[in-house]
Amino acid sequence: MYDFICSDATTVSLGDALTRRGQRLCGRLVVPGSNAHVATTLVMGETEGPTLLVSAGVHGAEYVGIGAAGLLAQRTQPSELTGTLIVLHCCNLGAFLNHVIDVMPEDGLNLNRAFPTTDADTPSQCMARFIEGIACSYADAHLDVHSGDAHQDLLPHCYYSANPAFGDTARRSHELALSLGLPFAVATLGTRCVYQNANWRGVPSVLTEMGRQGVYDPELADQYAVSLMRGLAHLGMLRQPPGRAPRTADLLTASYPEAPMEGCWHPLVKVGDRVKTGQLLGTIRSFFGDELARIEAQQDGVVLYLTTALSTRKGAELLAYGA
Repeated sequence: MYDFICSDATTVSLGDALTRRGQRLCGRLVVPGSNAHVATTLVMGETEGPTLLVSAGVHGAEYVGIGAAGLLAQRTQPSELTGTLIVLHCCNLGAFLNHVIDVMPEDGLNLNRAFPTTDADTPSQCMARFIEGIACSYADAHLDVHSGDAHQDLLPHCYYSANPAFGDTARRSHELALSLGLPFAVATLGTRCVYQNANWRGVPSVLTEMGRQGVYDPELADQYAVSLMRGLAHLGMLRQPPGRAPRTADLLTASYPEAPMEGCWHPLVKVGDRVKTGQLLGTIRSFFGDELARIEAQQDGVVLYLTTALSTRKGAELLAYGA
C-alpha cells in the first residue's frame, strides 16, 4: 500500500520493511496520488510490541519539533526498543524549505485543518490521507509534533481529545499526554486536526508543542526529544526509560479567540500570564491607530500561545488560553 524507498535506492513495501526486526531503516515514503514523499525513519526493536507513529513538520516552519523528531529517531536503538517506531520527519517539505507558516505552499491550505479527509486531489488532502492511512494501518499510538511558528510565542504544552464519543481511545490519549511531562495538557473535542482525527479513527493520539517564533534552539530540541521518549516509555517500548516526568497540569477548557477582521494586532498579555474573565487581551487597530476591535477573555486561564506578529487576517487565531 505504501512504498518505502530505502537509502540505497531499493524500494520495498512499508509492511515488508516493518518486519525487519532489530534494524533501523532510513529512507522516504511515497505519498499516494501525488509526487510528494516524506523522509522517514523506521526503527524495529528486536522484540515485537506496540508501534508508535511520530509525525513532524505538519507546519513546515516549526523547526524545534522537526529537530526533536530527528533526535528521537537517531537516539532510539533497536536493541533498546520493544516494538516499532515510525518517524515522519517533515510532512510539509515545501513549507520547511521555503519558511512558509501555517499552510502547504502548494495549495495554500492548513494541513492541520484538513480533517476529516475527503477524496479531493489537492496536495493537502493527499498528505492528510497519507498520515491518516499510516496511523490507522500501522500505529497503536501517535504523537503529532509541533512548535511555535514564526509568528507565535508559546509555552510547552500538549492537546488530547476528551470527546466522550471516542471512549477508551480518549482515555488512553489522556494518559499518553500526561506521560510526556509537559507543563500543560489541554482537553479538546473536535475532529479537524491530525491528532483528533486519529482519535476518531481509534488511535490514541496527542499533539505536542514546544519551541517558539520559528527559532531552532538545539537545547530545546533536546528537551523535546526527551519528552517524546517518555511517550515511548509509557507505551512499554523502552528498556531504559528516561527520568521521571514532571507533573502536568490538566486544562479542561480553552479559548482560541479569532480576529474579527484584518488589521494590526496589539496584544496586552504574554505567554504564561494568568487572565481573568472580561480582561482586555489586546486590540486590533488600523494602520492609522484607530481601534477596530477589542479582544476580551471569555474565561479565566493561562495564556498558552500568542500571535506576536503585528499583522492579522480575518479568522486568524490570536492566542489560546485555558484552565
